[in-house]
Amino acid sequence: MGVITGAGTELAISAAVPATDTEAGFEALTYTRIAYASNLGTYGPTTELQTFNALFEGEIQLKGTTRKGQMNPVIALDRSDAGQALAIAAAADPTDEYSIRVTFSNGEKDYMRVQVLGVPKTVGDSSSPVTWQPIFALKTLPIEVSAA
Repeated sequence: MGVITGAGTELAISAAVPATDTEAGFEALTYTRIAYASNLGTYGPTTELQTFNALFEGEIQLKGTTRKGQMNPVIALDRSDAGQALAIAAAADPTDEYSIRVTFSNGEKDYMRVQVLGVPKTVGDSSSPVTWQPIFALKTLPIEVSAA
């Protein structure tokens, strides 16, 4: 395994969720590629730092709650794209869960269940396409799959 760039990375969505949150469960689903994804950003779990200031011992640092995180990709808006249409429709009912697959250029994959909490748009300058940045709240920790 070596260092790779984001070039060639594919973002895809499924309206279904796996029977089990395993590699086999996610791979059994059918996914639709989301076209024109530019930047997937940072995603995955983070743990809060909790501090307590004891009078004698001083500061004590503890691990707090771990949050699964969210993904906020930047995508050039194309309403004719089936993957984008599915993700935009998913935001209409934030209680529904969907599945996301990220496929890297070296064949590695990340799978996760998400809720789509919103699909805000960005209108930039005259040289930039209109983009949207879906808010994918992770319902599971990413399942990381090595390249075959």
